[in-house]
Amino acid sequence: MDTRRINQQFELLIGELDIFIDNLNQEGAHKFSISDHVSTKIILGKVEKLNNLKARLEYLYDDFASI
Repeated sequence: MDTRRINQQFELLIGELDIFIDNLNQEGAHKFSISDHVSTKIILGKVEKLNNLKARLEYLYDDFASI
């Protein structure tokens, strides 16, 4: 088993989630600036779910690394 490759895949996925979350945050800030509060709330919900997913992935990554 090539643990380095798996570690790299975890890191890549977590990094891509960071970028996606940052983009959504920017979109949410724009929607807020134009007073589109419905869209802002929807985006905020997505960001919260993605942050939870990212935290779970980081936990799994740490768990895998400890094996």
